[in-house]
Amino acid sequence: MISVGAKVGNYEVLQKIGEGAMASVYMAHHPTIGKRVALKVIHPELAVNTEMLARFFNEARAVTQIGHVHIVDVRDFGQTPDGDSFIVMELLEGRTLGQVIKSEAPLAPERACRIASQMCEGLGAAHVRGIIHRDVKPDNVMLIERSGDPDFVKLLDFGLAKLFGAGASMMQAKTRAGSLLGTAHYMAPEQAENSQKIDQRVDIYALGCMLFEMLTGRVPFMGEGFGDVIIKHLREPPPMLSRINPKVSVALERVILHALAKKPEFRFISMDEFREALGNPEEFSRKMNVSGITSPQEGVSPLGELVAPDAPTLALPSGAPQRLGADAATMMGAAPAEVQQVLAARAHASAMQSATPQRTMFLPTDAPPPVAMPMAADTLDDYEAPEKKRMSPLVPAVISISVLLAIAVAVYAWSNRGGLTRVHLQSEPSGVEVLLGDRVLGVTPFDTQLERLGAFELEFRKSGFLSAKRTVSPREMEAVSVRLLAAPPPPEPEEPKPQDTKPAEPPPPPKPVVTRPAPKPIAAKPAPPHKPPAKHKTHRPLHDMLLEPSF
Repeated sequence: MISVGAKVGNYEVLQKIGEGAMASVYMAHHPTIGKRVALKVIHPELAVNTEMLARFFNEARAVTQIGHVHIVDVRDFGQTPDGDSFIVMELLEGRTLGQVIKSEAPLAPERACRIASQMCEGLGAAHVRGIIHRDVKPDNVMLIERSGDPDFVKLLDFGLAKLFGAGASMMQAKTRAGSLLGTAHYMAPEQAENSQKIDQRVDIYALGCMLFEMLTGRVPFMGEGFGDVIIKHLREPPPMLSRINPKVSVALERVILHALAKKPEFRFISMDEFREALGNPEEFSRKMNVSGITSPQEGVSPLGELVAPDAPTLALPSGAPQRLGADAATMMGAAPAEVQQVLAARAHASAMQSATPQRTMFLPTDAPPPVAMPMAADTLDDYEAPEKKRMSPLVPAVISISVLLAIAVAVYAWSNRGGLTRVHLQSEPSGVEVLLGDRVLGVTPFDTQLERLGAFELEFRKSGFLSAKRTVSPREMEAVSVRLLAAPPPPEPEEPKPQDTKPAEPPPPPKPVVTRPAPKPIAAKPAPPHKPPAKHKTHRPLHDMLLEPSF
């Protein structure tokens, strides 16, 4: 097993500098010329898996074919006599884009566009050679210092790279049927559906997700798990960047949302086109306005994704029928006035294209994407027999506008339906407690779910800062940012002022208390002597009172 001190070809392993799920990375050097390189070694437990081993060497083959300044250079690859598989690459000293986003996001728009433009160059060179990366994410981008540029881009990890187009037959690494490859937060909808017909536009979508994260500090779609994130990629529109970071211009927002369109045909066709739009977002936005797309939402897909799932089949100029289905959510976030403006503009263009009434009206080919709207059933007779009734050229336009406005009303009702929606709460400083009434929702920054059609008064409070209250309407805002002011220090106690008072005069002496002599005790008189109780005289009987003779 390769370890520190071992020799691999002409290189001696110095130290281990990193480890991932698939391989370990060591620093090695050439003892004779002193050149240092990075040695990537697949984990032994994965080396016995033929599919994983094929992916490992696929990276070396793909990078060797590309040979671009913004892609890491591969010097050699092979196996040691002990069976360890390795790749020798140039040694990069810097930070991953993931580390930069974690510590410094949101990045300044100019810096984010400069980094993304370099990625467009590297990935564009791979696409020209028929190679798509399929795992573009911040951890696979190194920023190093070169020629005075501290953000010089180097793309890594082409292990999931796939050949497409004419070179697909040269592909050596076969992907097991049913396996889902890539990272959920940056995965294009068609890649999430495991479609076999993926092309370079999956890398364009992933780069759009990375630009979103660089400018906002969060990925477009957050969820509880892998499946939750994938469903949002498939069905939900991304949040508006300018609402999360006001420094992002509407023009740049449209560039990024165009890259994040759900359907590949509504994205940039190539990395060169993407890089050109990043170099001049205002010009790109102007071209979109000329094409009739006035809403910045979703980048945007046009009317072709705007009807309910049970809508009838509409005819496209290419002749391929397409049903406007669940992906209608790509434009649902647009304001009703904007939706009506788009619909009215397209209806007018359709009416001007042809003065002859037809069963189906096509939009001009320069308005991406052109869509045809079927006419109402009660007007078909007029179109089938124009010789019987001559109609004014304005009638088709009026009918089309009526139909399109009905669709706009349905879209508006759908977009304003009830239910819970996610709101991102953040504050300066962080760690602020957020209350809804007496209930604590959490501590910033965090996401919470509120009723879409409600209005909620939230209280933000933190020790040492003045509390603040904000009324939040989830239908109108997806992120709320509050800045708390430091509480003023408590007032210092006032010192008692000296009083200019004369010393108090001593109180007058108390008046003498006149005491009277105590009364003499009264001598107790002796008790009279005890006399026996007087005998009561008794009446003697009468015969006793008679005198008796003395003789």
